[in-house]
Amino acid sequence: MKILITEPEYFPHEIMKPLEKLGKLVEKRTSYEELLEEIRDTDVLIVRVQTKVDKKILDNAKRLKIIASMTTGLDHIDVEHAEKMGIEIVSMPGYATTATAEYTMSLILNMLRKLPWAFEHCKNGKWERYNFLGSDLGGKTVGIIGFGKIGSRVAKYTSGFGAKVIFYDPYINRNELENTDAEQVQTIDELLKKSDIITIHTYLSKDTTKMIRKQQFSKMKKGAILINASRGLLVDESDLVDALEDGTLSGAALDAFEEEPLPPSHRLINYARTHKNLILTPHIAGSTRECIDTAARFVVDSVLKRLADN
Repeated sequence: MKILITEPEYFPHEIMKPLEKLGKLVEKRTSYEELLEEIRDTDVLIVRVQTKVDKKILDNAKRLKIIASMTTGLDHIDVEHAEKMGIEIVSMPGYATTATAEYTMSLILNMLRKLPWAFEHCKNGKWERYNFLGSDLGGKTVGIIGFGKIGSRVAKYTSGFGAKVIFYDPYINRNELENTDAEQVQTIDELLKKSDIITIHTYLSKDTTKMIRKQQFSKMKKGAILINASRGLLVDESDLVDALEDGTLSGAALDAFEEEPLPPSHRLINYARTHKNLILTPHIAGSTRECIDTAARFVVDSVLKRLADN
């Protein structure tokens, strides 16, 4: 049996080592073209979001039994085609809840206090403090789109700073509302109109693809801040830059993008080079040592159990 790990830096070898009892453990960062070849004799594929497992990859898989993804969302995998082929999918609902919620808080606070640009300013030997007048989180209205494990955790953190929290989630589990002071709004338009800070924590699907675009930006409170540490395709990136340029948004912080990695000539990068109100980070919200170790152990246990059951 061959077990292929395509992003080995996120799967510590000592934790993954028990899989060696199943056969050959291949820990190798692969390009798409390399994966097309490697997948031919692979029995278990272990990935993260950077690895795209589409129909073409799956059709090349002659022995694949399991795809294990250290993610909550599975938009990087053609799940429907995999299931038709009889391939089992292992994912991790609730993965990186604490890490992503904490990272969201860091993005919010960095935007409000202009920390990245203050650091660059100071690093360059300058000391013009008046250029970095920030804003308090306390007293702001934070609008959360998606009130699952991560969204509800962000609500708890932001309310702890004295912010008012509202949320929109048509699929909310009522049990999630028992331990929160957050106010549910009935439409996304209502959330956009009321929020000083908008943060997105929902799955990517046909219904949510580019759910924030020109029409939604036009309904936001003037000078709002947008945070997206979920999936890039939830936001129309070109419309977002337009909203920054026309002042609809006073700032934005993004950790996920439609195309990853971002091309050097991308409009977002070009804007960020010349403005001090856009933070871009390379999809690292869930990248903490604690999170990675926990998820790797989950993947090992899940793969061993499923193969033992078969």
